[in-house]
Amino acid sequence: RAVGSNSDELAGSPPTGRLPDYRKTLSASRRYLTCHTAEGLAEAVCRTCLQEDFPAIERHFGVAPERFADYLALTGDDCDNIPGVPGVGHKTASSLMKAFDSLDDLYANLPRVLGLKLRGARTLSDRLREHRESVFLARKLTHITCDMQLGVDVEGLRRRRPDAPALTDLYDRLGFGPFLRRQGERLAQIPMS
Repeated sequence: RAVGSNSDELAGSPPTGRLPDYRKTLSASRRYLTCHTAEGLAEAVCRTCLQEDFPAIERHFGVAPERFADYLALTGDDCDNIPGVPGVGHKTASSLMKAFDSLDDLYANLPRVLGLKLRGARTLSDRLREHRESVFLARKLTHITCDMQLGVDVEGLRRRRPDAPALTDLYDRLGFGPFLRRQGERLAQIPMS
């Protein structure tokens, strides 16, 4: 167990002793998990409920997955109460990510924003400057650590039948109702492949 970590970071980090053909699938309602597709190791099911692979994410959002934290820092993300820069939507953020290598590059070259063919370009550099601190904080919040030492190998993560008595004890201790109990029973019935 990685103390002080959240589930996103645990999901983003590979097991130790990763096999060469190891492939991870993430299923989540959070868009920023698409950044996990770096190195082609993962697929994410994002808010749009589309199964996204590395090229599809860029086609869908207009930004490469490894730059998604920068993109969300600009647009904001309601899911995590990240405000973004007022007036910067998906098209503007995508255009900025194509014109600049990173948020650092963008902020080092704010005068270049005036030369971009973007709606509101005249005031955009002022808004970016005004919200610089919150943008960089937002990038920290949307960036997912992918190099935690999990202390588990690939074999420890392979799917196996649930321990029904242990689950029943857990459900009883935590006060889970019949819905989760039935769902656990259904999952136990899925054939192992």
